[in-house]
Amino acid sequence: EPSCKLPLSIGAIASIGGSERAERFRQLRAAQAVARAPNMSWCPQPGCGRAIARGKGLTVRCGCGLTFCSSCLLKDGHEPASCQQWESWRREFPAELSSLRRRLEDGRKAVRWAQRHAQLCPGCRAYVEKNGGCNHMICRCGTHFCSECGRRWELHSTQPGGLNFYHCRLPTPAPGGAGGAAQSVLAAEARGDISIDRFDGSARSRAGTLRWIEEACDLWNVLHPKPRERRDQASDEMSERPELPLFLVSAAHSILAARDTLRYAFVLLRATLGAQQTTGSLEVWLGELEGACGTLEAALGHTFTAASADGPNAVGELPAEPGDWPLLATVSEDLQGLAARLMVLDARLPDLVRLQEAVERLRRRILNGARSGRFAGPPPGVLGTLGQRLMARLGF
Repeated sequence: EPSCKLPLSIGAIASIGGSERAERFRQLRAAQAVARAPNMSWCPQPGCGRAIARGKGLTVRCGCGLTFCSSCLLKDGHEPASCQQWESWRREFPAELSSLRRRLEDGRKAVRWAQRHAQLCPGCRAYVEKNGGCNHMICRCGTHFCSECGRRWELHSTQPGGLNFYHCRLPTPAPGGAGGAAQSVLAAEARGDISIDRFDGSARSRAGTLRWIEEACDLWNVLHPKPRERRDQASDEMSERPELPLFLVSAAHSILAARDTLRYAFVLLRATLGAQQTTGSLEVWLGELEGACGTLEAALGHTFTAASADGPNAVGELPAEPGDWPLLATVSEDLQGLAARLMVLDARLPDLVRLQEAVERLRRRILNGARSGRFAGPPPGVLGTLGQRLMARLGF
């Protein structure tokens, strides 16, 4: 009946159009409900089809194992930065998404060298190096220009005090010549903005880290094929502490999560400072998390640091043959030294567990602070900082 407004049930649709149309109707109704719900989103994993409810933050984890932002669907999320802040960062530094470090590690040094020892020709835009003499330079394209300011030489006849071959008195020009993301990085560094370097320095190779976990645990299991008999069976602390391989897996994932949080926290920090807003305790908390995370990485040893390095020094693809530990052999010349390191880690396991818990606690504090807006206001003083550290140790 065309004039009837009563909704049809799934059973009625199945009896009219069959089970396939009823299932299609059910999917459309679920999609409509998810689209209307402000705290729900679909999992972007192909073939998953699950709807995930958002909790306190933007980052959610689906039952299929994928972690993503429930708003912009970015894999692994970008908290504590907002979607708008992350999008602004991407627009300013588009090369970061895949290879900012790889593209700028050498390019940034080359641009710095060129800006200190050479000058862009205003005619053909080629770099011309000066090896001595006056400021008057002649490019191979025939353009005459000044080696100090980079402007055409004829403009210097009208400078204050008249033409001078050794002193340029024209106003200092705006920096240029690097282009693209490299110039944005240089301009930020000229402003004293270190968020970009800190963002880049917190990058870690997930593949290298996971490979290190696999080989380090395999090496430990080869050296200790059976669980060690505890000498003091009455010691509760010894009986309750985790085995070393379990700790290595947990600690490495904690480091990866903390480094991701630090990277996006630097995005938040830069956006906040760019908007002329105060950051409150954010910078203090970032320093504490950086210190704790660096201490845990140093405790795991230089092989972990080398394996988890991202960028030009990252470990590439290696053959996976049981018992050979190709990654460990690549980043360490002495497997016996690595085995001794694992023995020391096992002996100090309770201390390392407390250090890992500190990393997790400091990471949660930054995330909760960003979600609740606790970063607003001036940074704390000396007493306030000491009080915050005390509260952090107590778990608040």
